[in-house]
Amino acid sequence: QIHETPDYAYFNHSAHVNRGVSCVECHGQVNEMQVVSHSKPLSMSFCLDCHRNVESHLRPLDQITNLDWTAHGMEEKDREAFYAYVAGKAGKSVDELKSSAEASEFDQQVVGAYLKDLWKVSPPQDCAACHR
Repeated sequence: QIHETPDYAYFNHSAHVNRGVSCVECHGQVNEMQVVSHSKPLSMSFCLDCHRNVESHLRPLDQITNLDWTAHGMEEKDREAFYAYVAGKAGKSVDELKSSAEASEFDQQVVGAYLKDLWKVSPPQDCAACHR
């Protein structure tokens, strides 16, 4: 066991994995480590940063175990569906949306926003979510 959760903290892996949060978001690129080690702090502020900006961390469920997956690496035809959805919600054209930010970073925000809406993801941000 690499990470030890304090007795007063509650953490449920399945709640995260079943909502599109891959291992790499908390544990780093374990597939590239010679020896698995702490690569991220797993502190309260680390968790809250993710809960407040969940779009940056969601991926399609069929990509949960693909530790090298990136939204920018998706096939263009697959990305288009995400862009069309988010553009429609924003009242913009797909081209406007694509030109409004750096593509690789924005692709993740678009995919994450789509999945957050689709799955009704609303991570708790109050103390009782983890401290019991």
